[in-house]
Amino acid sequence: QERERVRVERQTGRIMWNLSACAVLLGLAIIGTSLGTGSGKAHMSVEADAKGQVLVQKVSQLSSKSFFHDKLQYPNRIMTCPTGAVTTTLCMTKGQYDQIIDRVSEIMDNLDLTCGMETCPQADWAGCVLRMAGHDFMDFQWGNGGGSDGCIDFDDPDNRGLKPCLTTGKFVHSGVGNVSIEILYQQVCSQVSLADFFVLAAEAVMTYTRRAAGFSEVSSFKAFFQYGRRTENHCSFAKGRLPDAEHGCQATKEVFIDNLGLTWEEAAALMGVHTLGRAHTKNSGYHGWWSDPQNSRLFNNNYYVSLLSKAWGATAVGDSSKHQYDRVDPGSKGQSSPGNQMMLNTDMCLAFSDTPASEAVKTSRCTCMWLMPDSFMNVIEAMPSGEWCGTDSILNDASEEMASQACCRTAPMGASDTCDDLVNPSGVAIEHVRRFAANDTAWFDAFVAAWSKATSKGLAHQPGILLPLKDVCTPADLARQVPVATFPSTTTTTTTTTTVSAKETLTDATVARWYFGASMESCSRTCQRHGKQCNQQAWYNFGPEMDSYSKMSKIIGRITELNRSSNAGAEKAFRRTRDGEWLPNFTSMGGGDTKTARSVYTGPQLTPMGIGSPWNQGFLCMQDVGESDTFMTPAAHFLGSLGPGYQCRYNTPNRTYPVDQCERHYHGASWRRLCVCEREEPQPETKINPTACLLLGKPDRECCGRPSEASCTSGFQYRSGALCMWSHDHDYFRTECRPIETSPTPSVPGYAQGFFLGPQDEANCTSVCVEHGMSCTAQGFRDVYNQISNYREVSQIVAAIGDRDWLGIEREKIKPRCLQNAGSHGYRLWPGIWGGRIDWFDCHFWKGHIPDSHCQPESRDGGWRRLCKCVATTTTTTTVSDAPAGFVLVGFDAMCTDKAHTAWNQGIEVGRWPRSKQKDVQACAERCNNIDGCSGFVYWNTKSNMVGHCRTYAACTNFLCKGCNEYRGSRAFRKKNKNKTTAVPTSMPTAAPAAVPTASPSPVPTAAPTPAPTAAP
Repeated sequence: QERERVRVERQTGRIMWNLSACAVLLGLAIIGTSLGTGSGKAHMSVEADAKGQVLVQKVSQLSSKSFFHDKLQYPNRIMTCPTGAVTTTLCMTKGQYDQIIDRVSEIMDNLDLTCGMETCPQADWAGCVLRMAGHDFMDFQWGNGGGSDGCIDFDDPDNRGLKPCLTTGKFVHSGVGNVSIEILYQQVCSQVSLADFFVLAAEAVMTYTRRAAGFSEVSSFKAFFQYGRRTENHCSFAKGRLPDAEHGCQATKEVFIDNLGLTWEEAAALMGVHTLGRAHTKNSGYHGWWSDPQNSRLFNNNYYVSLLSKAWGATAVGDSSKHQYDRVDPGSKGQSSPGNQMMLNTDMCLAFSDTPASEAVKTSRCTCMWLMPDSFMNVIEAMPSGEWCGTDSILNDASEEMASQACCRTAPMGASDTCDDLVNPSGVAIEHVRRFAANDTAWFDAFVAAWSKATSKGLAHQPGILLPLKDVCTPADLARQVPVATFPSTTTTTTTTTTVSAKETLTDATVARWYFGASMESCSRTCQRHGKQCNQQAWYNFGPEMDSYSKMSKIIGRITELNRSSNAGAEKAFRRTRDGEWLPNFTSMGGGDTKTARSVYTGPQLTPMGIGSPWNQGFLCMQDVGESDTFMTPAAHFLGSLGPGYQCRYNTPNRTYPVDQCERHYHGASWRRLCVCEREEPQPETKINPTACLLLGKPDRECCGRPSEASCTSGFQYRSGALCMWSHDHDYFRTECRPIETSPTPSVPGYAQGFFLGPQDEANCTSVCVEHGMSCTAQGFRDVYNQISNYREVSQIVAAIGDRDWLGIEREKIKPRCLQNAGSHGYRLWPGIWGGRIDWFDCHFWKGHIPDSHCQPESRDGGWRRLCKCVATTTTTTTVSDAPAGFVLVGFDAMCTDKAHTAWNQGIEVGRWPRSKQKDVQACAERCNNIDGCSGFVYWNTKSNMVGHCRTYAACTNFLCKGCNEYRGSRAFRKKNKNKTTAVPTSMPTAAPAAVPTASPSPVPTAAPTPAPTAAP
């Protein structure tokens, strides 16, 4: 306070030395009170009487509120509260939450809607509020303070520009005007802590901008929000804890993974906040938008779309010491433009190789990092713009050369130095980025969960601190004693897996199954060369042995000097494509001895073999480059600058593995895969039969395929033989089919019994179950809630029934299996699958209350398939109201169809007037009986006690509900087969059982949960 007094006096030119301590306190209190009222003028009048002498000092026109703010270091010093701020929120109602959200929305409504390269007030202000909340939680360290505590250090250069954004709105971006969240905070500060308020304000701007993006239902934030964060007055420790974007994903790992305990999926999801706002050199030292200005005011997945669909080049930012990746395709505005688009190192490394822009600029590399569009078709299909690299000219089968010219037209030096693979980039979170870009809902669900986890870090581990929103606050709530968070030294920040202790030794079995792949070699070939085999199940069984840097370092330390680890290189002759032209990155090159290989790869030979040399063997892990769940993980990357040594990238804990994990390889000499190899099963002593080869379920005359796609006809056992063909990405092997004495009968494990995959775009599980002689009920789904409410068990079920329920190559290129966790999107369709390609098979699980109509929800188009749960049919005696004589009730809310799913207007209806009005279901049945060829009918009332609608069909073996909302409330009946007794499915329950509470995402099953399998698929 004495220091502040001297500063004030020097500012006014009136130095006073003889004020009493009491007077100083009084004067500063008056100043604080005046500032709290927002008057903009401070009047200090202090009088002291010493032996008749009266000393009067007046300080007026110290108007500049920002003058005082510039001297204050922490948010609680500038976010004033005239009524007295609470340190911790004791209670908060759902109504209070909504009021704060609404008030922030009013501020956003009053901002200018103009959004151009220079001015976009909504994007700028929303981005700043969100930046404040993010910087607040990112300074967390276990036991060392930080987290969402309402405190950041304004002396930290990384927080530059946040003060005026919070209080006056007059920050570096133009057009915002004099708006702030301080006035709003002053209305609630006696009840809501500043720590909670910052989180609320951020959720408010995200809710507003999410709705502006066209999503009307944004209730997830409110559902996850908990109050009780404590505001801290001091946090000088926080200085320097924020991630330095110059350091790429290593900085992301230190803050998000190590300190906050997030997974790479969660970290990648949180980075989506960059979709709002932009960077300014006066604040962060960086310059530009993460996307176009219009999308920068909408909270959607455009950040990921922008990252993948545009070309980026490393560059220095003006004369500063900062470096970034600027957009360099035809859509670029240039760094000198206010419309410049850019990505930071911490953005780029999620999708591409982690090459710092500073290093790239020094070596004139990474001048144009871009991707081939045909490898990201699911992203393109979800994009509203339909452009790649700022043009639509390369979307349809463009050559690599054509795409390179289009994407890198404005790149520095006109070059295309991609620094990564054009088809399979090596970013630490590339699979998550790809999924988020293709599916906005998948990203938003992952973001909300990660946001809740990050803003609760350091508090959620201790009961009684954070509480869910109340309907009403009682006196007991307002008198609660809030525990102080403690941080036991035994608690870790990682909850995914248990890591190997420093003293734990590796077993001989572990050492025996891990092999170093040679440069440009697949794990299938690596294992084969050593008389072993690679399969997807082995990765699930033993992949966790490589899910941390310490584990990977130990294994490499044991095997790196073994003879088997020498880098022999891949024995392949890579040739050019038929046009004989040089294509960057070799993506259209390959070779082999099959007719297909000779017809595709006809150009001159480029390399007699893969690069194998002692310079890339015998080293240890010297640098931790983080976790990943791509096929090129685990892998070691040689760098001479490390001593020399390897950069080591290890498995994401609890990851999934792509179906082609074994046969994929990377056409690059510096990376070497680590492969898990198992003993081969003994082969029958019989000759190979070349007529039994199958490729994707169809005869294969060449008997050459990737192990994930090759198989044999019934009665033959498959084995992969010698290399027969190879491309830039995959190895192909001879399909060897040997006859076996007995063909094993495929069986479905107990945990998958009663599950069936429905046809594409068919929402009606009732028809699926009836086809298998079973019934579908909501209770059936409820009884297996523990299985269908998480990705792991859904993926196990799909793997168990995928062969049986495969639609065939015309509808699905590969047999159903879960390649990606697409989360739970709240659709009433799930659980289910979506996809059908070697790189795309999403699996969705269910969360929340299961409604009575879950067997027949509203249909949605899109190529998905429902995972239906069927139960044994209970035979009942039907009355006329249930089913007329000679008919059986088989479905609800859908039209009848045949196994080909013929639509109503394509010949499935029968009779001169297939649709008529009948007084009741019995009359409809009589009409069907009087029509030649009628096999079933559908009947429904528009209103109770009114004449209903009747439709007659030539077949009613299946059901179809595609754009048929008019069928809601209908019942479908099929004629009984006189030679076969068909059981009637039990009716749908009329109310949810008490065991399944609607407010809980984890209902208690009415029966013991089905035991999970001992191993993942």
